[in-house]
Amino acid sequence: MSTYSDASGNVHKLSLDVFLLDELRKEVEIDLASAESLAVLERDPVKLAEVALRLIVDPIDGNEFKKAFRGEAIARALAAVMEAVEAFFPREHMSRLQSHLSQAREAEETFAGLLPMLRQLGEPGVPPEAREAFLGAIGQMIGGLIDGDASDIAEKLSVFTPEATPSTSDSSLPDSLESTPAG
Repeated sequence: MSTYSDASGNVHKLSLDVFLLDELRKEVEIDLASAESLAVLERDPVKLAEVALRLIVDPIDGNEFKKAFRGEAIARALAAVMEAVEAFFPREHMSRLQSHLSQAREAEETFAGLLPMLRQLGEPGVPPEAREAFLGAIGQMIGGLIDGDASDIAEKLSVFTPEATPSTSDSSLPDSLESTPAG
């Protein structure tokens, strides 16, 4: 069981069980067994507040809880939710989940770094030399995420979606990328 101290100084005990895991999947659209959902909680304080509120052991007024969900309390809530998740799942699952979460963070940082270059490519009048330099840098950044063959691409991208990647028959893709299953 983890504890969380909100911005008003109230201390709450958090705990996860299979019923709450199911409720969060259905009602909040957050699957605490998924790295993608954990990454969402890191970025979205509204979703994090919903999850933390549902994990609180003792009954609490939701509006009062959300009013005290601000500032450093958000970071404390994320830590408490992660602690509750770690206490619930077997060690092996948590190890895989942490690895996938780390990959998701790395990919998110890389793609955030790509945005300025992609915007620049869309500007009219970009000289061909600059376009080639941008494309080369983009290729290197993406290559740093992949480090392998096309099957690695699906595995790296599966961090973002728990479902298998749908096959494609896009004739503009090289044969090695068509119908690539998720890892």
